[in-house]
Amino acid sequence: MRNRKLLYVTISLLLLDGITGGLWEDVLAEDPITAQQERNDASISLASVAKDGKWGFIDQEGRIVIELQWDYAYPFSEGLACVQKDGQYGYIYSAGVAMEPQWGFAFPFSNGLAIVHHEGQTVYIDQEGYVTLESWWDESQPFSEGLAPVSKDGKWGYIDPTGNIAIDLQWDWVGPFIEGLAFVNKDGKWGYIDPAGDIAIDLQWDGAGPMVEGLAWVQKDGKYGYIDPMGDVVIDFQWDDAFFFAEGLGRVAKDGKYGYIDPTGGVVIEPQWDYADFLFSEGLAYIRKEHTHGYIDQAGNVVIEPQWENAGSFSKGLACVMKDGKYGYINPAGDVVIDFLWDAAFPFTQ
Repeated sequence: MRNRKLLYVTISLLLLDGITGGLWEDVLAEDPITAQQERNDASISLASVAKDGKWGFIDQEGRIVIELQWDYAYPFSEGLACVQKDGQYGYIYSAGVAMEPQWGFAFPFSNGLAIVHHEGQTVYIDQEGYVTLESWWDESQPFSEGLAPVSKDGKWGYIDPTGNIAIDLQWDWVGPFIEGLAFVNKDGKWGYIDPAGDIAIDLQWDGAGPMVEGLAWVQKDGKYGYIDPMGDVVIDFQWDDAFFFAEGLGRVAKDGKYGYIDPTGGVVIEPQWDYADFLFSEGLAYIRKEHTHGYIDQAGNVVIEPQWENAGSFSKGLACVMKDGKYGYINPAGDVVIDFLWDAAFPFTQ
């Protein structure tokens, strides 16, 4: 269940432009005015990195700006980064600790709220650390478009920012609201609802994903296609795998090879790679050929030859790559701008 939560949070933050990433009552900075100033100063791009089991943050010059002291650190989201120490989670600004580690688990902020585990309950806190919503649910997920999924006794629905039930708890599983629709599951079939809780697209699919850029992948009889917000099939069921669209392209797979299609279903980049980035970011996507990673542009041209052991999406003009078991960062020209010093690393955010 914890892994499912983490996957949900990651996808939600990706979709909400946060990165695809908590905590509590009476947990305030000593000086709220100073804390607000520190938060407002958090305009530089930072990446969380790890070395010898400790995490900290670097800037785009590769300089350590937050010392490596945490057991784990999520990327910054909405001005705060979730960090872990001695099994407890808290939050930091770029200029210092905002909320001391004290919760059993926590997730990054989304829509101004974060989920944390507080006194045996899963609750929401605001960016000052106050509990804004007391828990009556068994599980909860981040807010998106003003609504958050919650479950009780195995059934899911949605609450509004006041904690009131906005959509009755009736679904076996649900997704975040994106572009006014959320995918839902009941009795093994998937469809979509609107923010009023009305069924917008009948539950008929074997699988479904979020509506992004006006299209959503759905699964039928083991194959993937895409539908529009009206529920009409606009790209036929011909793919072995599919992901949501970004920057006008959707990743698809056939016979174990990955490529990209346009919103009409036309193949823009033939499935030829052993693996490919979930989505294009800043005009580039990483690809894998055998055991090395490189990057392609939106025309499918290889702009950075496969040479890295691992690779991530471009963010803030840099991408994290691995060489000889260590991580560094490259620019869109493929130049190494931050040396391979790190045991683990995340993309730049903020």
